Amino acid sequence: MSITTQSNQQPVPASRTWLLKRTTDRGLIADGPALSLQVGEALLYQFDFSSDLPPGARVATIVSVEAESGALVTFDTAEQGIDRHLVKCEITGASAGSVRIRCKATYSDGSQVEGDGALVVAAA
Repeated sequence: MSITTQSNQQPVPASRTWLLKRTTDRGLIADGPALSLQVGEALLYQFDFSSDLPPGARVATIVSVEAESGALVTFDTAEQGIDRHLVKCEITGASAGSVRIRCKATYSDGSQVEGDGALVVAAA
């Protein structure tokens, strides 16, 4: 079941963007170091699917955004949204540690995809 198809055009800096790249053995994963957040902090992050989208396609729906393992974080679904090739989500750090965030989405051509990004939650 889809979470939302709402638009979210609020700017998100590169320091809070997971640029997803397709690998041969691990699917779509974020390139580069883990992003960061402090315990108690709530910030908007985004997954960038642009390198994987077929020509003319866009992200159509968010299926889910969830923590796969590690530190406890929460998500504000009211702040989730789509901006063409971007899926945006607000994340709040609840406890310190490392966590993998998984975003599942559907492209406008019907393809279902999922991408992973690493997040480090630091003690406040």
